[in-house]
Amino acid sequence: MADEAKDIASLIQKISISDTFNLPDIFDNEEGWGPCPAPSKFKGVPFAPFSKSDRIGRVSDWNADRKRQQTRFGVPFGATDTFAFKSTLDENSFSLVDHKSQKQKFRRFGFSRFQPRRPWINRGGRMGRGGGRGGFNNRRQNPRGKSRWGYSNFTQQQKREPSIKIKEEWKLVQEIDFKDLADQSVAIPPGTDLTTAGMLRSYHPDFDRVTPKNYKTLSQYRNVEHVNLTTSQDPVLGTYMKKKTRAGNVFATDTILGLLMAATRSVAPWDVIVTKTGDMLVFDKRPNSKIDFQTVNENWNETPAEKDSINHPDKLAREATLINHSFTQMVAPEKSGKSYQLVLPNPFTSFVKEGNQPASEGYRYRKWTVEDVTIVARTTLHGFTVQKDPSGEEKRNFVFIRALNQFDSKIQGFDWKEKLEAQSGAALAAEMKNNTNKITRWAAEMHLAGVQEFRLGFVSRKIPRDPLHHLILLVQRFNPALFITNARISLGKLWGSLLFIIDICKEQPDGKYLLMRDPNEPKLNLYSVPEDAFSDETGDPFGDSAAGAPSSAGK
Repeated sequence: MADEAKDIASLIQKISISDTFNLPDIFDNEEGWGPCPAPSKFKGVPFAPFSKSDRIGRVSDWNADRKRQQTRFGVPFGATDTFAFKSTLDENSFSLVDHKSQKQKFRRFGFSRFQPRRPWINRGGRMGRGGGRGGFNNRRQNPRGKSRWGYSNFTQQQKREPSIKIKEEWKLVQEIDFKDLADQSVAIPPGTDLTTAGMLRSYHPDFDRVTPKNYKTLSQYRNVEHVNLTTSQDPVLGTYMKKKTRAGNVFATDTILGLLMAATRSVAPWDVIVTKTGDMLVFDKRPNSKIDFQTVNENWNETPAEKDSINHPDKLAREATLINHSFTQMVAPEKSGKSYQLVLPNPFTSFVKEGNQPASEGYRYRKWTVEDVTIVARTTLHGFTVQKDPSGEEKRNFVFIRALNQFDSKIQGFDWKEKLEAQSGAALAAEMKNNTNKITRWAAEMHLAGVQEFRLGFVSRKIPRDPLHHLILLVQRFNPALFITNARISLGKLWGSLLFIIDICKEQPDGKYLLMRDPNEPKLNLYSVPEDAFSDETGDPFGDSAAGAPSSAGK
């Protein structure tokens, strides 16, 4: 035993002498808690991102569907390009044998989608896939997936046509990207009055009590003309353009200024004529321009109806414009007995057709100065209200009046006739989303006019398939400044976009230009055109004389 012990001791001694065991380096953070700096031998090694909130699935699950696994758990831990396993072997001959039984998937009502259809399914039942209301066989009658009222059920990119055909002799001199316009913002300049013209009527308080249950039928004023002359045809603005009485160096109407301010929110194509003479700019509309018409669901992400449908954008624009014309006359009626004559008489009486009368509207001519730019414009007023001060004196408040219209409740979400009174906020929010450009233009126009009140009406078709008869369901009163704020519209950015466009136009040499919204790209195109480029236009915006079109909206 003693000899064996000596042999073991000598063996241990030899091992300890020949083979030494070195302990690994232990890094300690002497400065406090936390990890130590990475050793030099680990520098350059990529790091796999990991978070404790990541949902980590199985380490290895060959039976799981990779696409479904990523959808459910996100990208698995370590599945990056750096750490992803890349095999160089030929795996075509490899196959996995799965002994698990495939679970049969069941649909509603307890039968499998792989089982043959029941005989009663093809008999036109509501639940059937072969026919009946909403069945698949209806695609034979409606092959493009169109809904009942002519709108497509599928969102797709629509290629729009330009507002006017570009001729070869027109030269593109400038492109203005919407991103550059959206980045502009300036301080809001104060406006000052030059003069007023026309006659206003008092807003009737009975319309404050209108509800969907206590509605009013919208009257039609076919013998009343809403004359909206372009800038160069306005006799009052013409006076301010003369050298001796010039009041500014940029002239336009509130319709054109609102269009330019809301340019970044527009989808439908439009165009404006710009004439530069020295340091003076004049913004006009073409004789058959459509910018005076109220668009409907311009910012909606659905495909518009076909040309023959009553819900085509052009027909909806005419309908909405007629509604607004009639609504402004109805809520400020002649029978109210109260009228207010402004400084000058109506300057457009001579442009009204024989047998018709001009609309009861007022015109406020104002100017704004920003550095070397002085803008002079005609703004529109639709009525007034009388308010008494604490001292007992009466004060007139100018009112801006507009109306939103619902043409089909099934397309626009919910029926205003049933739910508008309880969900007026939801209806207004939906309209702000689908009509962002129109609401922004209204906000710009009421801001330029300097009104104290804004009356907004909600008008619906009496029957969805009848675009000529409408019902007034609700009229709401808003403070213009609060309405603009709640609509998330920045007046500073609107002014910034306008002044940016004006500065680009001022840099061009004297001549005539066409500023056009590109039909399919988010940008504006400025073309140099001949002096007689639009002399052959007839003044009919839609190329026809269809009944119901506003007779003077395109003048």
